Amino acid sequence: MGSATARPFMAGPNREAERRRGEREDAAAREVGSWWRGRGCFGQKARFQKGGREARHRRRCWVGVMLAALLVLIALVTALAVGLRPKTKRAIPTEASPWVNITGWPPLPTGVSSIVRPDAVKANSGCVFPSTMWSCSLPKEVQGGSGAAPADQPEFRFEIRYPSNTTSSPPASDTSSVFPEPPSVEEQQFMGNTTDGIASPLKEGEASPFFMALLSNPVSSSSSSPRRKRSHDTPRTKRDDGSFPVPLLGIPPPDIDADGSVKAANLLPLSVSQRLRLYDRGLDSEHYGFYIYYDRSIFLQSTALLNQSDRGQGSVPADRDGGSPARDARVRCTWAQTRFLVQVWTRMNQTRVEGNEPASFVYPATITLDRHGGDVTKKLIYCYGLDPAAPTHIVPRAVKIQVENRGFGGQLVGGGQGPLGKDRVTRAQGGLGGIDGGTGGCACAWKNFRG
Repeated sequence: MGSATARPFMAGPNREAERRRGEREDAAAREVGSWWRGRGCFGQKARFQKGGREARHRRRCWVGVMLAALLVLIALVTALAVGLRPKTKRAIPTEASPWVNITGWPPLPTGVSSIVRPDAVKANSGCVFPSTMWSCSLPKEVQGGSGAAPADQPEFRFEIRYPSNTTSSPPASDTSSVFPEPPSVEEQQFMGNTTDGIASPLKEGEASPFFMALLSNPVSSSSSSPRRKRSHDTPRTKRDDGSFPVPLLGIPPPDIDADGSVKAANLLPLSVSQRLRLYDRGLDSEHYGFYIYYDRSIFLQSTALLNQSDRGQGSVPADRDGGSPARDARVRCTWAQTRFLVQVWTRMNQTRVEGNEPASFVYPATITLDRHGGDVTKKLIYCYGLDPAAPTHIVPRAVKIQVENRGFGGQLVGGGQGPLGKDRVTRAQGGLGGIDGGTGGCACAWKNFRG
């Protein structure tokens, strides 16, 4: 048998290379240590590191520990810097607020937002003569000059609020922070069924936890507060001087200030705060909305509104696009119980909302003025004459009720006869639950979206 030949062990070169690496490492350690010699608590003759395998092993362990600690410290500092850094705010007005997303309700952005230069999509003034008595433009006194939005594109500023104490299932009877008083549920059912096209069985909608306020009210400073009780809300037989017609004739006393001057004209309600209701839940027509009634007024130069002999005069050019300036007016006409309707569409996915302003309203919205619904005991059009020598003052007994075709261009449902009629309105009276439903009549509408 042949003997096995042992392979020679090549330890010499490897050990030599390892020894040289160790010497270079020891030299580098001494060089680094010399940087601290004579500084701080280290003396000029201080020895920082011994050579040898054990010293190198100990040194490597300490370097590993320090590197690991440094990495942990870097990670901790980075996490704190990211977590505690103030959130960057968008360059938007300070009144803009975050979205509120509540289970069971479409989310809404709370705070103040605006609809600027909305598209005027409806302007029907054929329900009266002359037609200038109804206008979809702002009063002349508040129309802007050069560069301003057209008079028939008013700005709407809304504030959506979500009170912190409101639950996701609020009681419908909660009317806190609500003015004016909302219509009855019975009337809302009538309007949802005959006029507003509500598809779901809940024609009156569902009371949501959100509130919406209308903040824009372009009107002169002489106007009264919206919370102030209107003069014709309290039964009165006559003024102290007996100069104005009594409400028994169906005409309220004139809307005047304490000094006797007539109040300014207005296109929109002075101010509104209402609980939003959700209509058509889950359908493509799903939307938040509300509506209220208010008295809108307009100044006019046409005397045909008071004198039958002047009916042939027709409309006066100065009365177009918002009525006459107050200083030149001969009459002031009031449309009692005009409806103001807001609809915020939550499922219009194929639409494009107009407006580049930072606080623009983000949802598609429609705002409508029309003559549907209302209180039959108050709803009418009446005009008071103004003194030519003092246009801000009413002429005693110069007053007339105007004829209104509330179904003009459409089909009226449950037409009301007015304060002097004998309408059966409520279901308990044998009525439909409301008056003047259906379509047609004088109206204005604006929207902020295309598509």
